[in-house]
Amino acid sequence: MAGRRVVTLCGEGAYYVLLLAFIVGGATTRDINLLFVLAGMMIGPLLFNWRFVVQSLRRLSISRRLPEQIFAGRPFRVEICGRNERRRMGSWMIVVDDCVHPEPSGRESGQRHPKPNAGVVLPHVPAGGQVAAAYQVTLPHRGRYRFGPLRVSTRFPMGLVKATAKLKQFERVVVWPRLGRLTPQWLELLDSRRLGRQSTHCRQGPIDGDYYGLREWRAGDSKRWIHWRTSAKMGKLAVRQFEQQQNQD
Repeated sequence: MAGRRVVTLCGEGAYYVLLLAFIVGGATTRDINLLFVLAGMMIGPLLFNWRFVVQSLRRLSISRRLPEQIFAGRPFRVEICGRNERRRMGSWMIVVDDCVHPEPSGRESGQRHPKPNAGVVLPHVPAGGQVAAAYQVTLPHRGRYRFGPLRVSTRFPMGLVKATAKLKQFERVVVWPRLGRLTPQWLELLDSRRLGRQSTHCRQGPIDGDYYGLREWRAGDSKRWIHWRTSAKMGKLAVRQFEQQQNQD
């Protein structure tokens, strides 16, 4: 694991150490051998827990997998994969915390320590094996979001000592707008637009379409389409005629 491991006492471990200190103090002041033996027996589990949590995070790699497309308001799964590269010892009760936040702007870029708001637990990662778990998240708004960093910790088996490693694994994603659903009103609007387009086409009359031929002038024809040379030869008005094109969209 690339991150630096930090070992701290848990709440239970702090009480355990206080009790151990009280026993050692009593054994020292009153010179009671049985209390020395008891103190020695209590130091053993504390050291064992410290050694176990440190080794559990050694050569343990954690990765994150995001979906290709993310839409606002729609839940999606983020997969956390843990791989144990050791040959003998497995890792137990690995807690992986993740941070999901909107991409900070220029003014907010100074926030370097985001709080984790998502996470998973890997119950057991066997030696040389790989285990995956997933958490579900819903992003309410569209825009750019950032995932990371990852925080890996364990306090197994006794819960007295906790080892934590911070992994600087950041990923940026673009969240697309919400997906909607077409309603019957949309179909009515689409039909009304089609009817309006066809009525506009009918009002345009013969100005649309390809040239078809000549015919005699009729009442209501536009004077712009009178073919004067043919009218002079025939002795009566003749107009150009066009094929009307029907819109089938």
